[in-house]
Amino acid sequence: MERSVPTWSVRAVFAPFPENLLDDEDKVDRLMEATGDGLSYNEHLKSFSLCWNQDADTLDEITKTAAQQARSYMEIVGHGTEPLARIEIHDYEQPTDTAELDKRSDIAFWLGVSRQRVDQIAKKDPNFPVPVMKLEDGTPLYKPLDVLRYTTQRNKALGKDTD
Repeated sequence: MERSVPTWSVRAVFAPFPENLLDDEDKVDRLMEATGDGLSYNEHLKSFSLCWNQDADTLDEITKTAAQQARSYMEIVGHGTEPLARIEIHDYEQPTDTAELDKRSDIAFWLGVSRQRVDQIAKKDPNFPVPVMKLEDGTPLYKPLDVLRYTTQRNKALGKDTD
């Protein structure tokens, strides 16, 4: 099985940033094209943010390359030496809001079994998704993509129709 390289969401904040860059539509268009429309300007803080997705094997690797990539995006418009105030890096697949995470009841629904059966499967199946967090009451929460991968794989293995 081929291993896929994780994708990370990166946000680089430049501050202070020359406001006149935003007056040059050609430069703004080039930045938007390079980052996939991921740029914004905070007038109050006089800061400029670039957002993009980047592949890297590890958090350490993305940490080392994100600032370099941010500066290369700025070089596109001739501003490669602007002060880089902050870099935020998130696992692209990791939701930031618990409302976006799945519970075992969601897994039960997708597998067509009871929550109690999901508890049994979780204890026995080494491929069962690992919770990304637990609520105060101990309820485990899972990444939706992990749940989708697992339930699809398990349903196929059991010969269940996944359409």
